[in-house]
Amino acid sequence: MKYSIIIPAHNSETTITGCINSILQSKFSQQYELILVDDASTDKTALLAKNLSAKVISYEKCLGPAAARNRGAQEASGNILVFIDADILLFEDTLQKIDWFLTEKKDFSALSCNLDPRCAMSDGLSRYKHLYLCYYLSKQPQEVSWTFSSTLAIQKEAFQAAGGFNPASRHLEDTLLGRKLTQKGFRLAFAGQIPVQHLRRYTFRQFFNTELNRARALTRIKYADFSRTAKADNNIVVKNIRYSIYLFPFLLASIFLINTDPRVFITLTIIYYLINARFLRYCKNQFGIKFMLQAAGILPLDTLLCWIGILWGSLDFLGGKKL
Repeated sequence: MKYSIIIPAHNSETTITGCINSILQSKFSQQYELILVDDASTDKTALLAKNLSAKVISYEKCLGPAAARNRGAQEASGNILVFIDADILLFEDTLQKIDWFLTEKKDFSALSCNLDPRCAMSDGLSRYKHLYLCYYLSKQPQEVSWTFSSTLAIQKEAFQAAGGFNPASRHLEDTLLGRKLTQKGFRLAFAGQIPVQHLRRYTFRQFFNTELNRARALTRIKYADFSRTAKADNNIVVKNIRYSIYLFPFLLASIFLINTDPRVFITLTIIYYLINARFLRYCKNQFGIKFMLQAAGILPLDTLLCWIGILWGSLDFLGGKKL
């Protein structure tokens, strides 16, 4: 097999050198090419990639990661495409493990990699977002109905059959790709035993926009009848997210009763945190009690943003915006 490693990048000068070096330093015996698609960066991303011998394709206008990945796939000569985000670091055996998996388990056409819970970022928002992703992924089965594009290996034939990533979507484009692939009969795998390091740092504005827009996009997808499989619906993490969202409006409404009867607010708050106790325990195990308390403070904000995104996505759908 020949591999084409494709990195979509936009203003990624702080992470791109580490990302590419982690690829170049891999213990990997297969032939591969390295393609970076520079999505109209205004920093030194393209120059740094060229200095590390990557083939660089540059856009003058920012079109988003989906379009960048598609362009990289068009230029690729390999029969296996490996998409790696610019803020990802591979371990030295990551590519070798990917190759072994695809060689041994030929029934699968795509393989998404896990995230290592160890986090290089020290700020609360970045750690929270990172650990929530890790916690969600830790409960996933091997066969899934989605792809996770942070590190995704896929047969070029399957990628082309599905039409690639949806360039109109800048949120959950990997979810949409997974739906198209499964609808066409391709089997998708998630490798919990193949982790990568994630270096994404979130400002408050980035966290706000990401959570809001992901909930908005997911709502539109859900209304468009991209239903989850029964296996995904039974996932404890998915259930807890759903229960938190159901409960949250009542919790907000109970704030107005604090002066007359605070017991309702206190009871609903306890229930809300009991629903999320597994995640908070996961936070404690990774970074201690102090971070667990930080995460407990961020959780209500996250749920509120989800609700705003759900309402916004519902209005989008009613207005005719299906995706």
